[in-house]
Amino acid sequence: MVKNITSFDSIFTCLDYSHLKQFKIHVNDVTWGSYLLVGEKLVVIFFEGERLMMTVATHLFHITENTSAKIDEVDTSKKLFKLFENENLLVEFEYTLHDPHYKIPPFEYLDEEQYDWGLFISNIINNHARQSLIIENNV
Repeated sequence: MVKNITSFDSIFTCLDYSHLKQFKIHVNDVTWGSYLLVGEKLVVIFFEGERLMMTVATHLFHITENTSAKIDEVDTSKKLFKLFENENLLVEFEYTLHDPHYKIPPFEYLDEEQYDWGLFISNIINNHARQSLIIENNV
């Protein structure tokens, strides 16, 4: 069952699957995903069946139990996302934070990760229980 890969910026915008076909991804097996254009790089995190995958521009990464993510602050409006396999750096990219609407009433109940793309994807990559929950909710 093909599910839409939605934009982190708008749930009403979906990814054209031609991007994933270059990686020989079986789009019929995609069950969940989210993406964001970071500068000129398209960053996509998605499940192909029960396998968590991530693309950054033209690079495909299989997320395993040995994969981890880290966020470093560059300045008050930018952060640096880093993806590691064991302790080896696989990829990094700088991204701009969205306006922090979650700090303004009546939106203060929203989580910070709803406005921080890197935090959102690192919380998925680093939390295997959350990965399992996404799989359960989207199969």
